[in-house]
Order: sequence, then C-alpha cells, then structure tokens
Amino acid sequence: MNIGGVRKTVILTISEPVKPGDYVVVHAGIAISKIDESEVEETLKVWKEYIKELEEIYSEEPS
Repeated sequence: MNIGGVRKTVILTISEPVKPGDYVVVHAGIAISKIDESEVEETLKVWKEYIKELEEIYSEEPS
C-alpha cells in the first residue's frame, strides 16, 4: 500500500475483494473498509480546508 508516497504493509480484514488502485480506510495498519473514489476526493477536500484553517490560525500574530 502507498500512503502519501510511503509504502506500508496493511492487513486486509474486509470481506469484499480489493485490487490495486482501490481505496481503503486503514486504522492501525488494518484495512477496515473499502471506499469509492468520490468519497476519497471529498475527504481530502475537507482535510485540506481544515489544514488551511489551522495554518491561518497559527500564523496570526498574537495580540
């Protein structure tokens, strides 16, 4: 598995078939569910917005 450019070994515990290129939710090194690409895109969008907000908060000068 490739996570953010880092290769990891993941244990598959889900019953549905998974092939290279599929997206899965991984917790503590264990794939716990398969998700579709649209859900991945939405999740990444939310995380990017969250990170941007945090960067704005922590870059502000203290009063």
